[in-house]
Amino acid sequence: MSVLAELALPGRPRWALYDRERDVVYANIQQPAQIVVIDCERTVIERALEVPSAGPHGLWLDSGACSARRTAASWSCSSATVAR
Repeated sequence: MSVLAELALPGRPRWALYDRERDVVYANIQQPAQIVVIDCERTVIERALEVPSAGPHGLWLDSGACSARRTAASWSCSSATVAR
């Protein structure tokens, strides 16, 4: 295993999840509370999803709900909420 690239994130990451179909990584950012979507081929943050509760952590990718146009991911928050 070796480091191929580095990418500055907007805050401290807590969890990450790789989506093989889309070749992206979803990463929870503690502060600001958001999930960033990282394009692995271009090594850029494709988009950031604001999390309405503090402390996002844990990620789950619903492969049954995924398609080329839609991906469903869920996460939990320190404030005892689950979002999707």
